[in-house]
Amino acid sequence: MWNVGWMSDNEFMWHRVRPVGAEADQARFESLVGYDHAIHWRGGRWEIRDGDRIVTEEEPDGLRISLLWKARVFTDEAHRASFRRVELDLGVERVVDLYLDDLAARGVRAPRPEDPFTDANWQALLGEAYPPAVDPG
Repeated sequence: MWNVGWMSDNEFMWHRVRPVGAEADQARFESLVGYDHAIHWRGGRWEIRDGDRIVTEEEPDGLRISLLWKARVFTDEAHRASFRRVELDLGVERVVDLYLDDLAARGVRAPRPEDPFTDANWQALLGEAYPPAVDPG
């Protein structure tokens, strides 16, 4: 396909960003192209530049460019204003409180974890109570 784009709301789509194409091409690009390089369309070919220096030139079919962009879209001004209310922000303590409240509503008694990032029992409990919708393996 040439000059084709898709737009979608991927908020609930399982996806990951990773290289595509043949392993040899991936290795070549990885050794040539840096995150601060720029891509330019010039006369039927792509130029990848580091400043003014052309790092490589590629045929149109030799590159796949993906643009990932996240936007906040609001239903109205009140919805937009709610994003400015810091009392609605989700800090670690609030997230733990929400989990504890939901677990209690499900009839699961759980102690507050001292550190939810390192407490293996807490993590196992959450894994049992909220299994992934899709097997990540």
